[in-house]
Amino acid sequence: MVASFGGLQVAPAVMDGAFRNAPILFEPELAGSGSLDVTQTLHGEFGQDFYPIAEWITNSCVFLGSVGKVVVHHDAELLLVGESFGDALRVMLTADQVLPVLKVC
Repeated sequence: MVASFGGLQVAPAVMDGAFRNAPILFEPELAGSGSLDVTQTLHGEFGQDFYPIAEWITNSCVFLGSVGKVVVHHDAELLLVGESFGDALRVMLTADQVLPVLKVC
């Protein structure tokens, strides 16, 4: 299903909520370019496989875990977006909660 989103850009409903929001670009190949080491690290930390699904805030990569956890990674930190894809999509569209920092990179 996620592969069929390739190239889909979604404008969030709320730009200034609990954080400064940005459009979501569902482009797994672009988002995942060069992220093999990140997926291996995420697997080690959370015990599930992670797949790049989108670029989001400051061109950070959004990863979807095989059990449903969604995280966003950029050079400075790893943030939790949601424990499920549905929760994460809500957060990405509404900016209704602060993104917890899971790890400072």
